[in-house]
Amino acid sequence: MTAAEKIALVEAYIDGYNRFDLEALLQPLHPDIHFEHVVDEVVVLQLDGLAAFRQQAQHNQALFEKRTQTLTIDRVDTEGLWASVAFEGVLAATAQQPKAQTLSVDGSTYFR
Repeated sequence: MTAAEKIALVEAYIDGYNRFDLEALLQPLHPDIHFEHVVDEVVVLQLDGLAAFRQQAQHNQALFEKRTQTLTIDRVDTEGLWASVAFEGVLAATAQQPKAQTLSVDGSTYFR
């Protein structure tokens, strides 16, 4: 896969994520996806397979009124794509938290 093809797949995934379009988000993913969410070098979430990823994505969509990930591609090579991520989201209001809260987080991600 060329660098341009890798970038196009990642951009399609991020576009679906930002639009809350679950099918568009899942479309570029491999059926045997392995996903890890790492915080301070500790794996806090690990998913294997598209069904598990879909379930988690559906759960996460319900948590936010709006959300945006902005990627800056740092490096693309034969192994994958590394990017810096700026995330901003507005948590959905709940009975326990009637006022929406905004979260902003910067990090990095790796797509293979």
